Amino acid sequence: MASEDPYISQISGEPLDTVELLVNTKNGAFNLVSAMNIGFMEERNYVHFKPPPELTDDTGQDYSLAEEEEWLEMAWFLEEDLHWVLKLPYHRFWSQAIYDESLHKCLESYISQATRYYDLDNLCLKPEIMKAVKKIHKLVFLIYLRMSTCKESKNFFMKPEAFGDIIYDNYIFDVPKIMDLCVLYGLPNFQLMTKMIQNIFTTQPKYYEDLENTVNCVFEAFNIIEEKLSKNLQEMQGSSSLYQVNGVNVKIEFSLSSFHDVVNYNTDVIATLHAFLEIFSEACNVFFQSGAALRLATFYEMTFPSIEKEIGRRNKLNENEKILKEIKRKVSLSKTLLVKVFRKIIDFCCIQHIIFENSSDGSQKSYTNVYLERFLDIFMEITSYRSFLKDFNVLFPFENDTDLFNKKGLNLDPQRLSHIFCSIHDNEESIPQTFLTSTAHGARPKIRKKDASKNSVSSLREAADVFKEDNYIATNMSNGISSSETNGLTDIEKNPLVDSVAEILQECSKEFIEKCLQYFNNDGDRVIDAYVTDTLPDYLKNLNKTYDTEFKPEPETKPNCSVLEERKSVFDNDEFDVFRRDDINLENVHFGKKNKTPSKYENLSNDKESEFLKKYVLAYGSEETDFIDEPNLYEDEYDDTYDSAMVGLKEPVPEGEPDVDVPEETSESMRDTSKDFCENPEVIRERREQRREAKFAARGNHRGAASNDQTHNRQYKDRHKASSGNHNRRKQADFKKSRGMY
Repeated sequence: MASEDPYISQISGEPLDTVELLVNTKNGAFNLVSAMNIGFMEERNYVHFKPPPELTDDTGQDYSLAEEEEWLEMAWFLEEDLHWVLKLPYHRFWSQAIYDESLHKCLESYISQATRYYDLDNLCLKPEIMKAVKKIHKLVFLIYLRMSTCKESKNFFMKPEAFGDIIYDNYIFDVPKIMDLCVLYGLPNFQLMTKMIQNIFTTQPKYYEDLENTVNCVFEAFNIIEEKLSKNLQEMQGSSSLYQVNGVNVKIEFSLSSFHDVVNYNTDVIATLHAFLEIFSEACNVFFQSGAALRLATFYEMTFPSIEKEIGRRNKLNENEKILKEIKRKVSLSKTLLVKVFRKIIDFCCIQHIIFENSSDGSQKSYTNVYLERFLDIFMEITSYRSFLKDFNVLFPFENDTDLFNKKGLNLDPQRLSHIFCSIHDNEESIPQTFLTSTAHGARPKIRKKDASKNSVSSLREAADVFKEDNYIATNMSNGISSSETNGLTDIEKNPLVDSVAEILQECSKEFIEKCLQYFNNDGDRVIDAYVTDTLPDYLKNLNKTYDTEFKPEPETKPNCSVLEERKSVFDNDEFDVFRRDDINLENVHFGKKNKTPSKYENLSNDKESEFLKKYVLAYGSEETDFIDEPNLYEDEYDDTYDSAMVGLKEPVPEGEPDVDVPEETSESMRDTSKDFCENPEVIRERREQRREAKFAARGNHRGAASNDQTHNRQYKDRHKASSGNHNRRKQADFKKSRGMY
């Protein structure tokens, strides 16, 4: 598609952020526009990702064939959209990434709902659905990989400063999105993801400021988990969950599903944090400055012992064993990853500085002592968290660190070391004898390595053995994209690897990519990195990269299948399929005639809702009362104070007190005068007095004076007499007045 674009020739190796393209407008005129312009964006309705339908058992089917076909159709359309985005030319791709918000919503729908590596063991999908999920997983990663690169080739690149401003100002990347990408793609593609994240933070330092806010969000997530558990777990609050309901104490149980949700949320937070810090170690400084080391130990001590006690309590209740087994696995994984996060922070911020800066220079030695004091202070602050220290000592023995410091010739405080060892080992008998003797003589302790098999801590023993091997996470996290392949691949295995590299290096032929893969031991990430950074060997650079070679896959050999496996029927995998299932429920099998109208009492005995209502009613208590025995209603406890009051009738008003409900007559106008036989004499006399006063309005003034109303009327008539006849009277009056006539 790049060769079909007419504007590719105008870029000519210049930075894309400075290139202006000559565009032909609708009116036939030519205008210069930026290479990353909204005019190059194409409106497209993207399909959003939905989680695939799962099978609960290996032999059971919980969804219909129509649901499966609907999801596969959605996946096919989503693949088409993602392929279309990847094939866009360089300037059109960035125009789409900057101005198309629906594209980012489509990508975020996958990274927010995709299955994480710790849930892959429980994922039960059909082969065709699993294949579609892997394709979508790979395409989303390739799009984000292209967005994180400021240089694709010699002809297509942009300035790092402009690249950093573009991805930050247009919200192409943010810290939560980067953390989700790390947990989804990071550990199987460690080198590529590390270079990708470092490129983002190097070109735009503002992401470090956002990272400080993200640390507070992680701490807030820890607070939410502690609050959820403290409200519902008896071990954390010290009492049973009793609540008053209408004066009756009702015990509210923490349901198993709610408990499972909290554990899943806890695992998601810790696994995301672990993957991010493993890939981008520079973030450890920000977490350390925010007090993350102490907060992690506090969170571990507050939550995991209580969760383990709750699991033991629910085991005795014979609850769902499958869910409890899943909870145990998630808790073991969370504990191991949280300990690794703590170790990663103190290793990057303390231990590495102590090892590499311990030189003969005096200033460097002073810095080494500062980091050593920081290391000891951290462990002194968490000495009260015995559970965390014991589990930490299983994965990372504290004796190994002190032995390393002794070999470097560093002076360790014996008193603080003794206090830390006592917190780890509970008593002095389990402390290494060499440490006790050296401390007693005041010398620098030479600590003997302790056998991990004799450690009293057993909660993380299995997880420690598993997670000390790096292959565990890499094999379980792989979602179809692997950073390294073994040598000697067949053509069938090599073709998908070549296609994945060709999605990025579109201008290269498949034979050229195959030669590069042979040189780099089938490592696609190294091929892409070497090609982008122009560090390929000379003989690979001289190859003709334009010719193509057709791959000839081997013909598929049809496996030997039995007649039962080839048989297809609409009743396959149903509850009565004896050929594919060995757990047929014989209670559903009935021989002979069957009573189709069972009694209502048999239905109630199997009704779960009736059992719940029965327990709920018994919680309130009940008492049978014989209503025929009327005298029992009037015993001493009966309160008949208000029996004499008639409900619904108005209470009579006592004599001498006004009736409040009767409205008062506030004025005479409210009285009905139509039925009066004789008018009130007082009103008649008052009306006569008013008429009499009107006749003698000038009384009280000098003789001949008029009332105020008459004076006002005369003045008004004098001012407006020009509006009627004799219109010049006002003018003549003014003329006479000016001559002194009056």
